[in-house]
Amino acid sequence: MLSEDQRINKKRRVKECVNLLVGRKLTNKQIEEETGISKSSVQRYLHDEDFIIEVCKEEGLDVESTNYVIQIINEILEENKEKAASNGGKKAQELNDFYKDSSGKFKGSGPRI
Repeated sequence: MLSEDQRINKKRRVKECVNLLVGRKLTNKQIEEETGISKSSVQRYLHDEDFIIEVCKEEGLDVESTNYVIQIINEILEENKEKAASNGGKKAQELNDFYKDSSGKFKGSGPRI
């Protein structure tokens, strides 16, 4: 159980993360850099629907609007995840070029004598 101060602080951080994600479409890493909140905490806050619902209620949003905010959050997170996977593959390919010989094969991948 969180104390009242901890709940207030968590709601503030959830609101900050949601505003940056939805308003500016930042990645978790960019939110971390902007706020100083760790990436793992940002990820946890953006998946904590109970606190997101509380924050939306405090902002005066109705149920339909709150559900829309949660849907937008999930869509942006999925989009960011797809971009990261794509960029990760490109980066791995760039880094592996260093380990390839002139024929494009990985160095040391031939038969061992």
